[in-house]
Amino acid sequence: MAHRRREVRRRLPDDAAAHRAHRRPAGDAVLRRDGARAHPVRPRLHRRGILPVVRMEGTDDDEGGGAMITHTGTLHRLLFPSLLWRMPGRKVFLTFDDGPHPSATPAVLDALQRHGVRGTFFLTGRNIPGNEELVRRIVREGHAIGIHAFNHSRLLAFSRARTREEILRTAELIRGITGTAPRTFRPPFGFFSWNTIAAAKELGMLLVMWSCLTGDFRNRDPRVSAAAALSRLGRGSILVFHDNDLTAARIGEVLDLTIPGIAAKGFECGVIR
Repeated sequence: MAHRRREVRRRLPDDAAAHRAHRRPAGDAVLRRDGARAHPVRPRLHRRGILPVVRMEGTDDDEGGGAMITHTGTLHRLLFPSLLWRMPGRKVFLTFDDGPHPSATPAVLDALQRHGVRGTFFLTGRNIPGNEELVRRIVREGHAIGIHAFNHSRLLAFSRARTREEILRTAELIRGITGTAPRTFRPPFGFFSWNTIAAAKELGMLLVMWSCLTGDFRNRDPRVSAAAALSRLGRGSILVFHDNDLTAARIGEVLDLTIPGIAAKGFECGVIR
């Protein structure tokens, strides 16, 4: 309707000049949103299990409930082409959700340093205050940072405006620490709706999913998580690990088992910016 009130759309400031001034080490992958239209995931259909997934895995997170996509494939890329499910090229991408965490994040960073590889950290905004030095260390050691919302809540029922606010609050915190706002966003638990997709697009964010959820938050044996990561490894694989309370005691060992396995299969690791 002509008289319908229009929302004022806030956008992240343009960091193009900062990106041009920053030389990226070889192996970094820089992607642009392709602007393609994606189909919605409706909460009602998701609850009935109609979301087109290969396999689902439960999570004990008190805010998440339900299930998460563990492995994805061609079907996901066809149904949701504007989302990033797999990277081009032969590199493999280690990504870490839920940090910064006072013990899990250092364990991840130490493991990555031991093996000489870099990763991509999707940070939860509410976890940043008090852990600012960890955010600085992530950047200082050459890793990439993305956004994992502010409150780590499922976004399925969130309005577009509320979703934007979740992204912006986190982006502004990160900008205040590093001087640059991330351009990548991963929705908590991998749940998204039309509003999620639209909010990310309006803010110029690339919505990053994954090809394999390793189950590190659930598996007590690090060998099980490492085996899950390596069993479906392929060109451009995006692997999800977590730096949170559930993984703090074993994430270092998980990576010590996984990273050599990646190298043994002939792959190198890259970051998503």
